Amino acid sequence: MAPNLQVLSLRRLKITDDAFFEMFSHLRHVQRLDISNSPFIEKKGMLQFLKSCTESVRCIQASNCQNAIDDDVVKAIANVESTELDFIDISYAKLVTDEGLNAFEGKSFPIR
Repeated sequence: MAPNLQVLSLRRLKITDDAFFEMFSHLRHVQRLDISNSPFIEKKGMLQFLKSCTESVRCIQASNCQNAIDDDVVKAIANVESTELDFIDISYAKLVTDEGLNAFEGKSFPIR
């Protein structure tokens, strides 16, 4: 695995959550992740990504990832350590409620 990988696009791939989870036991520097329309990535994998890349993440594209984005994942996104997070796309996340979005209250990111 390329440990210094910074951009990872898995858009529309049928990668399993276990494989996605395992990737982030090796990757620590991903800045841009695109898993849009990847139906088998789940919460466990997303939480592992956010844990592994908490200091480097800048862009998360996870549109239409029904099983990957819920309130717990949104709370984890709101609490990443990266000071460069400037783009989040979690459109069509049916499991996200006001409770999850409230985690962003009082937070500031370098939105450009």
